[in-house]
Amino acid sequence: MQKRILIIDDDEDSLHLLNLALKRDGYIVFTSNSCGNINDIKAVSPDLVVLDININTSGENGDVMCRKLKENIRTQHLPVLLFSGALDLKERFLRCGADGYLEKPFELNELRFKVKAQLAG
Repeated sequence: MQKRILIIDDDEDSLHLLNLALKRDGYIVFTSNSCGNINDIKAVSPDLVVLDININTSGENGDVMCRKLKENIRTQHLPVLLFSGALDLKERFLRCGADGYLEKPFELNELRFKVKAQLAG
């Protein structure tokens, strides 16, 4: 069965690039330019959430949404991979309970490797 990935980023160019790369790898990909809420994420039934930290189109940042996902019994099992160019990415990753992170800029092969690792676990 194909794995489902939800990518959340307010940068449309990044969404498009990540969407193409992961679809080419055989994943079913959903994209959003805002965090929405837990029910919106749950409705997609993703196997992985790839989440930017700085999302200007949302009321909250990606690390806040990650923390909410990890604190909710219905979504705490869902792997979250954060990505950002923020200098404090590692600290924010640790605080919110994400399963992994990627520092921008990153190579697509690095993204593919981390996605595959999260979905294998």
